[in-house]
Amino acid sequence: PWSRELCGGTHVEHSSQIGAVLVTGESSVGSGVRRIEALVGLEAMRRSARDKALLAALADVVSAPVDETLERVTALAQRVRTLEREVAQARSASVLATAQSLADAARDIGGTSVVAAQVPDGVGGDDLRSLALDVRARLGDAAATLVVLGGAAGGRALLVAATNDPARKAGVRAGAVIKALAPTVGGGGGGRDDVAQGGGSDAAGLPAALAAVPGLLP
Repeated sequence: PWSRELCGGTHVEHSSQIGAVLVTGESSVGSGVRRIEALVGLEAMRRSARDKALLAALADVVSAPVDETLERVTALAQRVRTLEREVAQARSASVLATAQSLADAARDIGGTSVVAAQVPDGVGGDDLRSLALDVRARLGDAAATLVVLGGAAGGRALLVAATNDPARKAGVRAGAVIKALAPTVGGGGGGRDDVAQGGGSDAAGLPAALAAVPGLLP
């Protein structure tokens, strides 16, 4: 399809030479000056016919009369957003429900309770962080605790580390742990001494990264 830039001048002998005009866009080209772009003549009619066909096809997909299509699509889009929120909430609840089993699986390595585990794929960074903090809280402060969790989401590897006060006093710092592990998954990261996170592009490196956690203890 071709288009013409319309301006204030006259470029035709009479309006019948233009025929149909279908405005396709407008923009600012300067102070007080607007540019209108349009298809004219046969191309305008072709575009109009195509748009009508697309609208009819969409109406058929959503099982609604053409004049009710916008309302139906708007309702469906709202429903999708609601379902997405519900799925995210359910996923978050499911992830956090594993906190106790992870805490129960802690290993004592040289006097430090260590949890190094990979969670199911699809768990986002915020949920992974919340889970790590929950596991740390369940283990308490009676002994030094290091929690390192890994997962894959959106095609990337994610890592989160959390330490309690006794662990930090013993020289175990979350930021340093993540900084040491992140290259194994092809990335980087860091953070505070109590909680840190990072990630990389190589999710296949997660098992090796988590296996290296005990070797990072002082």
